[in-house]
Amino acid sequence: MSFTALEREYLGTDHCEIGYLMTVDLNRPETIQEAIRDHHLENGDCEPESLTGIVQIAEYITGQLGYTALVDVTSSLPDHLVAHMQENMDEYKVVSEDLPKEMSNAQDLYGG
Repeated sequence: MSFTALEREYLGTDHCEIGYLMTVDLNRPETIQEAIRDHHLENGDCEPESLTGIVQIAEYITGQLGYTALVDVTSSLPDHLVAHMQENMDEYKVVSEDLPKEMSNAQDLYGG
């Protein structure tokens, strides 16, 4: 069962919906509202270059490298984003190789 499904079962909502409602209340741009609301949708039709697509791909990469908020919880990607990553594997390999150093820099800067 996915994390968001567990949230909905136990809380009656999930962090995607709560974040979305907060961004609506704060009058944030619609692209930000949608990205927060849809960042766990596995059947979405977002474009890879959309904010939603970027967040989904980033969450997938960070999860694969073990940078997750919850142990043993990984995210999957819609098929069209998997295809996009496969078509651009060289670029995503560079991102994946650079990520540990960037995470370390962030930890140094912000603590943790």
